[in-house]
Amino acid sequence: MAINISKWSIERPAVGIALFLVLTAMGWLSLTALPVNRFPEMEVPVVTVMLRQQAASPSDLEIQVAQKVEEAFEDIEGLERLDATLGDGSVILNAEFAAHVSPDVALERIQATMTAVRIQLPANLEEPSIALANIRRLAIATYALRSDQLSLPAISRRVDDHIRPALEKVPGVGRIVRVGGSEREIGVWLQQDEMIARGLAPQDVSRALRAVSDNRASGTMKTNGFDQPIRTVSAPMSVEDLDTLAVRTGAGSSDRLSDIARIEDAWSEPSGFATLDADPIVALAIFAEKRANEVETFEQIKSAVQRLDDTETAVQFTLLDENASYISNNFTGTMRTMAEGALCTIAVVFLFLRDRRSTLIAAIALPLAVIPTFLAMEALGFSLNLVSLLGLTLAIGLLVDDTIVEIENVTRHREMGKTIWRAVIDATEEIGGSVIAISLTVVAVFLPLAFVEGLPGRYFREFGLTVAVATLLSLLVARVITPMLAVALLTPGPPGKPRKSGGSHGIYSQLLRLSIGRKTVSLGGKRIHLDMTLVTLALGLLSVAVPFLAVLPTLPRGFIPTEDGTRLAFAIDMADGASVSSMMQKSVEIAGSLKNDPDVQHIYAYRGDLNVGSPNPQAFTVHLMLTAPGERNRTRQQVAADVTRQLAAIADIRSSELGLTGSRQFSLTLLGDQPGRLEQASDNLSSAMAAMPEFRTVTSLSPALRSELQITPDRDLVSELGISLDALSDAVRVATVGDISHELAHIDLQGRRVSVRVRVEAEDDIDISLIEGMPLRTADGNVVPLVAVAEVVAGSGPSEIIRRDGLRRIDITADLQGAVSSGTALSAVMTWIADNPLPKGISLQPAGETLSMQDFFSSFHRAVLLGLAAVFAILLVLFGNPFQPLTILLSLPLALSGGILALALTGNGVTMPVLIGALMLMGIVAKNAILIVDLSGQLIRQGHAPREAVVTAAERRARPVIMTTAAMIAGMVPVSLGFGDGGAFRAPMAIVVIGGLVASTALSLLFVPALFLRVHALQILCTRLVGATPRTSATQPHG
Repeated sequence: MAINISKWSIERPAVGIALFLVLTAMGWLSLTALPVNRFPEMEVPVVTVMLRQQAASPSDLEIQVAQKVEEAFEDIEGLERLDATLGDGSVILNAEFAAHVSPDVALERIQATMTAVRIQLPANLEEPSIALANIRRLAIATYALRSDQLSLPAISRRVDDHIRPALEKVPGVGRIVRVGGSEREIGVWLQQDEMIARGLAPQDVSRALRAVSDNRASGTMKTNGFDQPIRTVSAPMSVEDLDTLAVRTGAGSSDRLSDIARIEDAWSEPSGFATLDADPIVALAIFAEKRANEVETFEQIKSAVQRLDDTETAVQFTLLDENASYISNNFTGTMRTMAEGALCTIAVVFLFLRDRRSTLIAAIALPLAVIPTFLAMEALGFSLNLVSLLGLTLAIGLLVDDTIVEIENVTRHREMGKTIWRAVIDATEEIGGSVIAISLTVVAVFLPLAFVEGLPGRYFREFGLTVAVATLLSLLVARVITPMLAVALLTPGPPGKPRKSGGSHGIYSQLLRLSIGRKTVSLGGKRIHLDMTLVTLALGLLSVAVPFLAVLPTLPRGFIPTEDGTRLAFAIDMADGASVSSMMQKSVEIAGSLKNDPDVQHIYAYRGDLNVGSPNPQAFTVHLMLTAPGERNRTRQQVAADVTRQLAAIADIRSSELGLTGSRQFSLTLLGDQPGRLEQASDNLSSAMAAMPEFRTVTSLSPALRSELQITPDRDLVSELGISLDALSDAVRVATVGDISHELAHIDLQGRRVSVRVRVEAEDDIDISLIEGMPLRTADGNVVPLVAVAEVVAGSGPSEIIRRDGLRRIDITADLQGAVSSGTALSAVMTWIADNPLPKGISLQPAGETLSMQDFFSSFHRAVLLGLAAVFAILLVLFGNPFQPLTILLSLPLALSGGILALALTGNGVTMPVLIGALMLMGIVAKNAILIVDLSGQLIRQGHAPREAVVTAAERRARPVIMTTAAMIAGMVPVSLGFGDGGAFRAPMAIVVIGGLVASTALSLLFVPALFLRVHALQILCTRLVGATPRTSATQPHG
């Protein structure tokens, strides 16, 4: 026997009241405890491996390191993609695993494989650095540090010794990246003439420094019954300790290091820079740790910086950029929009029912469904971010639907003259199956989003589960709280006066009977009897086909809607070989060119380690801080176009606008095992893209050759003299970049380890003669100049090599013209490739934001199919046969026609929020169909003819359908206006929902009855064919 939950709650009101008091209180506490972030917290199984070998060229590292590691990684279970970036002295590997592999397992597999392959790699390769990739790409705060009293190196020292340690103690702070300035190091400047005169070679100095590189534990001894540790203390404690370090010659004698070298406490040559409005600065980019509340963390960072500003009087702190305001404003704006939507929804209920008591019930039901949702979000480890808040925003108009349907049905029974108790019992029992089916259908539509694999699935998870939980809570409210409140608050209606809206004399009733009746027309003198259900279905299909076929292909496609924000970022590429100082000078020139733009407040340029594995070592980034949108006459996109034109006029640079993730707007990757053929394909494709109207500033990041010196040893002579190739390479490294191996000595100064760099001192720039004169130790203890055993000639080689999955890789990037979306641009490229196939062995893959968009659309399609299957399965269980579910599923395309037209009219494209809104539309159209189909089945079982039953059901359900639609539209109107931070992200979703609701509701009130009759006829036919006893309809589900 089915249990009527509503009747049970009416008879035991204390249980329902206590349940929701507890849920609401706990939900409110969860709301105050949930972290507020920009994006969902994601733990992705991506492992970064850093390998370093001093002064090794990319070509050598490719053969000696990268290819061997790639071969070893081939057998790692679950590895989906392996990217490698090879630069001077470094190999950076990013190993991306399948979504089902946990990050810790991925890390363990990489560590085990690297341990096994280490023996195959060069002996002088430093120990690998292996860590999980940090996917927090946006710093929550960036500060500029300047001083009128201190130099940049001195500021760097102050940052490393005092400021960064203080900020690292702030709760919620993860990593802190210093950009600009220099690293402190001890310089050992070798005097080449002195070394030759004393018969010393560079390896003699390195050997002496390695011998005293560390203090060592030497055991323990018993003293008065206690263990006392013994340490061998050999590491230098000061610069003066290095002066007296003995360097032994091949003949057995020794010299003091100070006799052959100048030793100083100095600063390394800067590997990056930072400028603010053309002035050199030191910048600190501060990132939040995992699961931190970014808004609260930023407030604590501000307090810590204020304290530092008071104590570090020689350094001035300037806040360059922060994301906390955007996050906080988005949260506040979403909550305000939700409140406005809720008020609009409640107003619609009152306008339809004209009953303050009924409206009060709806007003109570809404927060009872929303607030406990925060409890579930906290239990699931969610945060309040763009995606989860988008789910709550979308759910506002939906959460009151179940209550509206029940209140409307109670009102109808009251108008029959029933007592309020009987009216509530009868109404809730009659509508219970429909309400349950509606809610479970919405859950079935959204829940599959939580199980989509890949990075898009991690975004979907919070959205899908948030909407699903809120919908189930609204169902619980409708079945437990709403009936209880109805009995307590409502009064009996006047007997004998049922409403006439939707009756046989109404306009809708006339259209309905026309759409499913029969009509006789004269055609060519013949009278033809038309079945209007077929005409109605044909018109419904036409209303769907036209937007799909004629309008949808013209809409741009993208990942995230463009916002009129206050930030712009540009990547600035320079020619291969450009030095850090030349890039810094060019950044000053750029600042001078843009400083008079009234909409640009600050210009921050940097080259540093914020994006490890940057595709171009001769590139730096320029960030523009713009005035607020309301204070300027141009949009962000218009400012970007003007700035792009200004940058194009600056010589020796190539600029490109960067997206939110720090990559360019459009990216593709070409892969192949033959570098020459790969470069030719890249040149052809990039040239074709440059001629396409969708693109501007197309760049092929093929590895340009640079000039280099190549040293070719006489192998026979080197072998005869007993000179190792490692010693030869070390000598050249000391003559050029210096030896700063981790095995060399270090000095602990003020509690900080300071590295030692050994390098030959030259009066001017290093020339070939200095390299040719470097002394090499022979097996008999003598030294010979390098030129005696090797030839130094000019040559060329790539400055960088990038690879993917064991193949050479070339990226092609571009900016997009105007409002062109990445999806539209990708379609143009694929059309060109279809006409001009790539060479054999060359493949193409999307990359960057283009890859994110493609992964998103692919994942979304899978989620939709999974959702539809889940909807059909649930309805099949509830209705007991496949025919009523088939009617409901066939009505779903009606949801999208109006939404597509609304997007076209408002100039929006198909993006992530739009597709999420389309999912919601499918759930709403399914709801409308369920209300009509369920009641039609009940009436047929009571003996009504199918046509009479569907007319009665449609007339009776018209008002709740229109009421819930109007409530949903009212809830979406504030969202569609797109005000405030994050408003541009939410607005397209609301627009597609409003457009779809208007069209689908009007269509479904006529299309669903016609479709029901055709499917019902099919059901009878199938029943007769299988020889079963015809049944009138499926069993109604009970609530």
